[in-house]
Amino acid sequence: MHEDEEEVPLVEPPAPPVDILHLARLVKEVSKLGAVPFKGSTDHLEAYQWVRNLQNCFRMVVCTSVEKKDVATITLRDEARVWWDFVERSEDVTAMSWEEFERCFKEKYFPRSVVERLEKEFLELTQGNMTVRDYEAEFSRMYHFIRPWDAERLAKHFQRGLNENLRVAVASFELATVA
Repeated sequence: MHEDEEEVPLVEPPAPPVDILHLARLVKEVSKLGAVPFKGSTDHLEAYQWVRNLQNCFRMVVCTSVEKKDVATITLRDEARVWWDFVERSEDVTAMSWEEFERCFKEKYFPRSVVERLEKEFLELTQGNMTVRDYEAEFSRMYHFIRPWDAERLAKHFQRGLNENLRVAVASFELATVA
């Protein structure tokens, strides 16, 4: 750039206007698929489940990433609505994607410290007084909170958590997966 030329700041084009009727149809579709409002909660698992539920609903609905964020924010209530209103006043969220919203939501309702605690609980999970079915259900539920493992490592970890009498019996089968 020459000294006599002015630098022109880059300006992002404005986000397209929101089609309220289209958005209302999307909200209705997602609601029919089981999406529920989120009121805000100190129960981190409730927040995690709300996001997972929306992700499942969005698999069945054709919409953009920005529309997914808009649908999600429409379902926020009470304390969660107060939080989102604050976010909207703090930054321009018009073109925010679902992925950006999800990151922002998780920072608020499912912080890294909770993920680390749940990872630790998963690593320490044992059958104890649970039935094998209950242990497997808890094992599967807790596995959602850690980085993916290969099937063999997962099966070995599951087996190590079984009560000793079952662990010995199952070890002879050399199972390669939990399923």
